[in-house]
Amino acid sequence: MGEIDAEVLDISQLRQFTAGEPALELEIAELFAETSAGYVAAMVPDASDKAWHEAAHSLKGSARGIGAGRVAQLAASAENLVGAEAVPERRAEAQAALSQAVADVVAALGRLTEGARG
Repeated sequence: MGEIDAEVLDISQLRQFTAGEPALELEIAELFAETSAGYVAAMVPDASDKAWHEAAHSLKGSARGIGAGRVAQLAASAENLVGAEAVPERRAEAQAALSQAVADVVAALGRLTEGARG
């Protein structure tokens, strides 16, 4: 396993969340990959304020839970892109940044859980 950047994924936080159980880490990794992709996909620039905020808020919570700090920070900022701040270009930039940050976390989780895969 290569070195995992703590800004991408705080392994100690993930291990605390999973009690260090490799099978649970794998389950969490798969769940995060699936749900986070859906949240980012819902964050299209022309989404309603409600849909945008709900997706960003849900992604923030999921990321915080597993120690994905960068994703959580970006999602927290994205939550504010509603109302007068709902500028399509800013939303598109936020979605692209979140997409890359989520991909980084999913890759890190993949490296971390290699041994748990059957």
